[in-house]
Amino acid sequence: MRSVIVAIVMVSLLSVAVTIVVADRVFDGTVTKDPYEKGLLWDHVQKEKEDSGLSVSLNNDGFATGMNALSLDILDKTGGPLRKAAVSVTVSRPSTTAYDKTYTCENKADGSWRSEVDLPLYGYWDLEIRIIRGGSDILFEKQVYAKK
Repeated sequence: MRSVIVAIVMVSLLSVAVTIVVADRVFDGTVTKDPYEKGLLWDHVQKEKEDSGLSVSLNNDGFATGMNALSLDILDKTGGPLRKAAVSVTVSRPSTTAYDKTYTCENKADGSWRSEVDLPLYGYWDLEIRIIRGGSDILFEKQVYAKK
């Protein structure tokens, strides 16, 4: 009986050790860069977004791994399409910074904003949409899923 208990304890300790080693090799160490400062800015960013009167929506039906044509509708306070601004999209994975990339969006004749974005892996991707106009810098966040 004692040998069975010792064997169970040894298997448990070995499985914990293997888990720690694998996790240490896979995780890049970044959970959130500057978490305290990011937390302090949260309310300020939300108030700026609300005061701007802007709204952002994705026109895409879905995403797949590889290059995707991202299409955004950005509406101003009056509900009309936003025409004059600098718009960019930063694409990142929730679990790592290894695939972070920023793309510039172009304003099209129909009022939409478009850019080609690369999603090299399947799964969830975070989109940070940055709109700069009239001296203000406004961020919108969306999450998308890329299929295989």
